[in-house]
Amino acid sequence: MDPETSIAISIADTDNPEGAARVLYQVALVPEPAGHPDELRILQYLRSGSIVAVAPGICRDVLDPRRPFLDRPVLLTDGVHSWLGELAHYVARYHVRLPEEWVEHMRRHHWTAPAS
Repeated sequence: MDPETSIAISIADTDNPEGAARVLYQVALVPEPAGHPDELRILQYLRSGSIVAVAPGICRDVLDPRRPFLDRPVLLTDGVHSWLGELAHYVARYHVRLPEEWVEHMRRHHWTAPAS
């Protein structure tokens, strides 16, 4: 895998008083040799978000195009942040690191996205 093929996934703030989501973090899809110490809990959180939208089509692994499709495009939320469903795949398979500020948010919510 070539890190030059990395893309960024935006995690948007859905609690913006102006009504439009704004980007809080950019998560570069750069493979890491080992996961975050709380990686399993982070995955639990990412997978426990409420579905906001589902789009037609499929998501492919941009870091390994030989892999079959991942899933359908889905947007998840915890009521404050929103993220693409495939983010969990990149954390699980490639140990992609998330911003520590967001990990702290997850920890404060006991690793389960609040129902929105």
